[in-house]
Amino acid sequence: MTDSSSTPSTTDLMTTAAAVRPGRRGFLKLALAGAAAVPAASALSACATGGGSGSSGQATVAGQQKSDSNPFGIDPKATVDVVIFKGGFGDQYGIDAGKAYDTLWKGSGVAKVTSTTKINTQLQPRFVGGNPPDVIDNSGADSISFAGIQDKVETLDDLLEAPAIGFEGKKVKDVLIPGATDPGTFDGKLLQMNYFYTVYSLWYGAKLFKDNGFTAPTTWDETMALGEKAKSKGLSLFVFGGQNAASYYHEFAISMAVRQGGKDVLTPLEKLDKDSYQQDSVQAAFKAIKAAVDAGYFLPGGSGMIHTQAQTQFVQGKALLYPSGSWLENEMIDITPQGFEMTSLQVPALGASPKLEKGFHGAAGEPFIVPKGKNPAGGKEFLRVMLSKDAASNTSKLVKSATVVQGTVPDDGFGSTALASATKIQNAGLSEVYDWRYNTFYGMGKDIVTIWNTFLSGGSSVQQLTSSLQGLSDKVREDPSIKKFSVS
Repeated sequence: MTDSSSTPSTTDLMTTAAAVRPGRRGFLKLALAGAAAVPAASALSACATGGGSGSSGQATVAGQQKSDSNPFGIDPKATVDVVIFKGGFGDQYGIDAGKAYDTLWKGSGVAKVTSTTKINTQLQPRFVGGNPPDVIDNSGADSISFAGIQDKVETLDDLLEAPAIGFEGKKVKDVLIPGATDPGTFDGKLLQMNYFYTVYSLWYGAKLFKDNGFTAPTTWDETMALGEKAKSKGLSLFVFGGQNAASYYHEFAISMAVRQGGKDVLTPLEKLDKDSYQQDSVQAAFKAIKAAVDAGYFLPGGSGMIHTQAQTQFVQGKALLYPSGSWLENEMIDITPQGFEMTSLQVPALGASPKLEKGFHGAAGEPFIVPKGKNPAGGKEFLRVMLSKDAASNTSKLVKSATVVQGTVPDDGFGSTALASATKIQNAGLSEVYDWRYNTFYGMGKDIVTIWNTFLSGGSSVQQLTSSLQGLSDKVREDPSIKKFSVS
């Protein structure tokens, strides 16, 4: 047992901290008016039993005996070195979690939280040198290839068995959204704890729709009809950032295909099967988007834009719809006009009776890892604090995006129409949620961007799109040097 000087009490925990507006998201999810200061959430409650910490490649911090209040046996006075990716979610939520950790363990600056956009550039040398941080938010365009460090990180299954802070009588695993740990589980072991829950969908400005008498479409036929109405008013239906985010339309197409054809559509894609892109619903999605391209429903000039430029056109009302993850509002918060009312819309049904009527593409993202380093026990405890009720709620209030912790976003989304609407889709469709990881796991991102940029610019046919994407899968499948993840 720990002594009373290092064991927190229920009244000794997280205090308020002034929040600053998070920065823009600097990374891409392939399938990712000012804000007032927001107080961090109030007291975290104390905790009980837990599991253990794994081995390290170097001398670790000497901990204490594990106990009901210290599940990982941490040394409360030992520094926890945390590095946050400062993208669209900013870093304030991590800074606040650090303050909560310090308050929980009566420390003073024990949690050392820093941030960067260059995760790989700055931290890969530390892995090589045997001195990695204790917690890493391994995200962004410059993230570290997980395949290269998979054997250098702690398993986090004991984190799931630890008591959840702020949820009396429950373990961490009991308070997570279903499927939250799937993306970070490899060969039956949890190696990454993904923190944010992203709802991928179409987005629109509700005020713009009201002002023009537009109705949000629910089917592809309605989407094309909306495109014609928009065109008659000098507006575009879609916009894309071809230089680095044309792949958003790959996510959009696959999402529509799975909603229409069911989750079985994903199995051949994940397995890199021959002709996986020839599936009927995938082809239907490709043909639907091609019809919109040929009809002139895309804002001209997308091939030369980056994602933030395209999104600027969207929030300025020049294009009605934009496919993206639920980080979009926070990424564009500095330039979105007041009263825009950004709203999440389920991807359209490609035909009658989609197999997943309420289905949506949802995924836990922003992977946090605990390297086998100096203080892995402290690293796991830091993640437990981040997954507490108050810290998760504080994070959602700050960045207007849900975390993987259930029950921490109110119906009004903390005043955000984007968060409220995305949460509504999420709550209605969790039993039909789907996700995939073949394109990101195998590093297809840059090639997919190029292929889709050409397609959305009108430079290729559906057949050419299909052939190019299948070629990427075939190349990975036939390369024996690339370790493949198992697909059930």
